[in-house]
Amino acid sequence: MCAFAFHNAYPKAGDVSMDEGDGEQTDFDIDSDASDADLLELKQELNKLGPGKTRRDLADATIAAQEITLQRWKRFFKGYLIWYHKTHPHARRLNTYESVWKSLRQLYYDTCYKVVAHDVGKEITNFLHGQFCSDRGLVKGMRHKPVVGHNGLHGALYYHWKFDTATFTLELERVELALGLLFLAFTGARPGAIFESGCKGIVGTNAALLYKDVKLRLLQPPDEVSLLVLEVTIMLDKGKRKRNAPDDILEIPIFRCLERSIEGIHVHPFQALSANSISQWTKRLGERAGFDHPFQPYALRREVGTELTDRGVSDQQRNQILGHARSDTFLKHYISSHVVVDVQATFLGTASRGDLIKEIGKLCLRRDPNLPKRLSEQQRTQAYQRHDITRAQEEKNALAQKLKDDFGSIKNGSKSPTGIQHTRVYSRLQALKMRAEREAFAKLLRDFHSAADLDYMVTQLNGEEPASQMLTPVPYILEERRQLAHDL
Repeated sequence: MCAFAFHNAYPKAGDVSMDEGDGEQTDFDIDSDASDADLLELKQELNKLGPGKTRRDLADATIAAQEITLQRWKRFFKGYLIWYHKTHPHARRLNTYESVWKSLRQLYYDTCYKVVAHDVGKEITNFLHGQFCSDRGLVKGMRHKPVVGHNGLHGALYYHWKFDTATFTLELERVELALGLLFLAFTGARPGAIFESGCKGIVGTNAALLYKDVKLRLLQPPDEVSLLVLEVTIMLDKGKRKRNAPDDILEIPIFRCLERSIEGIHVHPFQALSANSISQWTKRLGERAGFDHPFQPYALRREVGTELTDRGVSDQQRNQILGHARSDTFLKHYISSHVVVDVQATFLGTASRGDLIKEIGKLCLRRDPNLPKRLSEQQRTQAYQRHDITRAQEEKNALAQKLKDDFGSIKNGSKSPTGIQHTRVYSRLQALKMRAEREAFAKLLRDFHSAADLDYMVTQLNGEEPASQMLTPVPYILEERRQLAHDL
């Protein structure tokens, strides 16, 4: 059993929501090459003035002129959105630019000490949902974000301990992955609240869940069996961060990364395990276990929020558990896009099978021994047949030949400008190959999952016995894992 406490990290925010409506589009001229440096410079200059000082030191006419200038900021807002689209061509969803617009409003409030004027906000919102969206072919609606329920997590951990053949540098990492998923599922916390976050400005702070943040308590209810409860205090939600000064064991993160030294590989004495590492391990575990969609730690958090809502937990309590400042965050980003109500039973007036309907909207675990685990050599070679990889390979070969002609070998000319360029092209080539492999393997899994159910049904319709889908336990290196797998 697990209980956890929270510290309110959300003072009343100055953010303001904009009303949406229909409006005419206006023509405007703007320098679309504006950059983040312009925003930073403006913020630094205005911060020197401080809130309220401008109105005390300037004449009324000057203040009125500034108000007119601020009203014209809508041109800058539109230009920034255009610039963001040019520099982020892979951002194809409308909600991405809605987040950018929200960040601009927050920056405006921090620098000018006032919210964006209502008419300006309404015009930018109409522009974003109208001309901007249609001209660039943006996709409306939220991306499908699957959830993982207790059945899916149980199946993944069962595979993880009993059938998984993947190797870790140390078997302790296998334990950290399983324990970390349980922490995320039982607390509903963000990965960055348990492990070191990979967000800019936070990475490198070594802020993670510490030993002092957990307490093991013994509850002794009258006339009942005593119960052990692990109390977890979440100190690292959004808006509240701390740096660790590991003076004793209580100040040391529970989940730590590995360290390589001349003595070998061992657990780092105080460096926290990163949330990015857990995300990568979780995704690979989901692929090997048989999930039909990528398994990310956030899928557990979304499931917690959904179950809290289904069980009638109030919005205030749900916001406290998930660390949200407002309820619309859950409604916009967490609620499932699947219909989880048994509409057929409602229409027919029969008993509802809502539990089964809810499972359909969650990640499906397929324990199939034929599930692809990796690309074959032929599939990998085919994945490399891309124009960008071929061009990078030709550029690398040309630079390598030039180094051999000028210096006798690639190693001898590695410090020259040509050698440095060769290293960069080689790194880019390797990155392109890795990306091509990931995309090819993802397509291989999608094709397998889309055809597996159909093949199974065709086999049954033909009166044939479906092939056995039992997995074979693997040999275990450690006695502890063998015993644990035996008990499952």
